[in-house]
Amino acid sequence: MVAKNSKTIWIALGIGFMVIGVLEWRRTSLPESYWLFLAGLVCLLVFQYLRLRAMAREGKSPVSRDTATRSGQPRKKTKK
Repeated sequence: MVAKNSKTIWIALGIGFMVIGVLEWRRTSLPESYWLFLAGLVCLLVFQYLRLRAMAREGKSPVSRDTATRSGQPRKKTKK
């Protein structure tokens, strides 16, 4: 079982790595700070995975019902 605060920790780590990556990129070069961007991206992807998994457990769809019903209907064409 994942702790309740784990999503907060992952998003904070992701944002932190990205900010530090930008600061290091300005100080050095992109190849030397590339690993910080990758670590930030991995943290953000883990956050997204945990968020979607929690939504699936609750039975919620990541797409709202309003959007799902609109996308199935053809658009009405107006004459100009």
